[in-house]
Amino acid sequence: PILRTQYALDITYTQGYFADQSYPPDHYYSISLEDLPQYTQVIRAKVLHDITHHPIWYATILLKRAKYILTHAVPVSLTLGRWTLRIPHLAFAGPVIWCLLIWRRKWPELKIILSTLTLSLTPLFIFSGLGTTYWGIFHLVTFAILLDWIWQALKKTPHSSTSPRPAASEVEPYSRGEAG
Repeated sequence: PILRTQYALDITYTQGYFADQSYPPDHYYSISLEDLPQYTQVIRAKVLHDITHHPIWYATILLKRAKYILTHAVPVSLTLGRWTLRIPHLAFAGPVIWCLLIWRRKWPELKIILSTLTLSLTPLFIFSGLGTTYWGIFHLVTFAILLDWIWQALKKTPHSSTSPRPAASEVEPYSRGEAG
């Protein structure tokens, strides 16, 4: 009705994805409502009106989508031969790990994680069904950074059973002509 009254478009729609009319001259291709710039304007105005006049309603939708993103993220698995360790719902640990990284002032790692969070913006703000949550890799990158952080900490820990390797400057060069 809005397209007819405001834009003088005689488009009818009964059900499905397409309008009842089709494109001339052969009328082979059905008209998709999303192809009409006027339809996009009407929908945009409606969505923005609903969000601005009902922010709590929209916030609950965003919270549900955030939970869906965290629960339907690609599972983390570590595999070695036939042995597999699956870590379910690691995405929920992400915010805790991010706070730990902020506390330790690990800014480069946080920037890497933030750049991967953009892949989850589509399922958060637009549509979170049909596998769009699998685009998000923030939890995989967070887990990799956590493993690297643990590895670096273990490398710095002195072990009593091993002696430190001498630095390259402390080792005398060996040449074949001086063997004796």
